[in-house]
Amino acid sequence: MNTDFILQLVAYTIPALITAAIAYMSFNKLLEKQTRKDLYLIEQLKSQTTVDLQALKLQAFERLIILIERIDLKKLVLRVNPNSEDKTLYLLNLITHLDQEFDYNVSQQVYVSSELWQILVQTKNDITELIQITSANPNILDATQLRQALISQTTQIEQKLEVVRKAIKLEANTITE
Repeated sequence: MNTDFILQLVAYTIPALITAAIAYMSFNKLLEKQTRKDLYLIEQLKSQTTVDLQALKLQAFERLIILIERIDLKKLVLRVNPNSEDKTLYLLNLITHLDQEFDYNVSQQVYVSSELWQILVQTKNDITELIQITSANPNILDATQLRQALISQTTQIEQKLEVVRKAIKLEANTITE
């Protein structure tokens, strides 16, 4: 009976071992294929990330061009109407709008050089200073006169804004080449 039991055990064990070996080899090949496929997909994602970063930088340059257009003194004065004839209130309203436009785009500095960002900050400060200096003129008595005086002084700022536009375009061209 011992021999019959051993023969039966061998008769069941050998096919089970053969089946297990075949299953192991099949799953091993399947896992190798899946690993190669995963590595290929990871490489594809890495290259896509580079393209996405370039797209983000281009969007940042677009946002900065829009910012320059929105803080253009002439457009700002035409867009922001005085609520009253008080020139101080109008001055504060203009500066608030200018600061809000700038603050809304402050995150774009991540994608541009520090030199370009400093040019933008300086331009914003120059516009703020021009508004304050013009408002301090004793001959300007109300918000309407302040508005007209600011519109007549936009030539100074236009030149600075054009320099900023060129700097933005120049830096944008460096990432697209």
